[in-house]
Amino acid sequence: MATAVSRVTPSLMAAWQLTILNHTQSAGVLLWEIALPPHFVAPPHEHELPFFCVLMDGWMENTYGRRPIAYHRLLNVFHPAGTVHSGVVGPEGARIFTLEPTAAWAGRLDGLATLPTGPTRVTPADGASLVHRLLGELQAPQQCSELVVEGITLELLAEAVRTPREDDAPPAWLARVLERLHGELERPVTLQALAADLGVHPTRLSSAFRRHTGRTVGDYRRELQVQFVRQRLRDRRHADEPLADIALAAGFADQAHCTRVFKAATGWTPARFRTALQRGVEPLLPPIATARERLGPS
Repeated sequence: MATAVSRVTPSLMAAWQLTILNHTQSAGVLLWEIALPPHFVAPPHEHELPFFCVLMDGWMENTYGRRPIAYHRLLNVFHPAGTVHSGVVGPEGARIFTLEPTAAWAGRLDGLATLPTGPTRVTPADGASLVHRLLGELQAPQQCSELVVEGITLELLAEAVRTPREDDAPPAWLARVLERLHGELERPVTLQALAADLGVHPTRLSSAFRRHTGRTVGDYRRELQVQFVRQRLRDRRHADEPLADIALAAGFADQAHCTRVFKAATGWTPARFRTALQRGVEPLLPPIATARERLGPS
């Protein structure tokens, strides 16, 4: 039996106990700042309008059919109108910013561009700056705010159009980059060194890596480090291993560095995580789906 799909409305958001922090309409665009409660699970739903969704704080993962997208901070995903998806939020909750161009915008694009037909990561070079500017206009409207919102919306729509489709084949050398990152986690690595070893320009490596993984090389390596620590703490063979040793094995500079990164990613310190496991409590943490798992072998 097919799962019922709800269309998101203000009444549905209230029923889900979401907190609307800010909401306005400007230049034919609906802007929302929404707080999602800890451990919130959204059943399959859709939106009437196309929209951009940016994670500002916390952690969440949306699933589109069988395709998950784990949101890292300031990841911006474009959703065509009617995109059916479900979602789950981490233990610290999440704060999202959404931008919904109304139907009038579709006519402005006729004959000029074709928007993606599926969920698409949008990664303009100054994406974080754009989002913060939009959020500022939402929280404290000023003279010419509508003009600012209109300009940024056009820029985001252009980026969505220009973004290569998810089914573009990754370059053959990308698998070697992933193997290096997975296999040499404890060793320091730089973008320049990776590019030199592959004979690829650093700019090309950085662009292709982000396009096909949704992360920068640095973000991806940090996720691997967090995953390593999680798995090591779960392994009973390492129950008495000092946290400082685990941090070094994961490639962190020291235990303090490990604690900062691990807590930012999971909401738990490694020490609290280990204590919870020892008490028989399995902390609910966001899953990490690596690019190597998604892309498969070259």
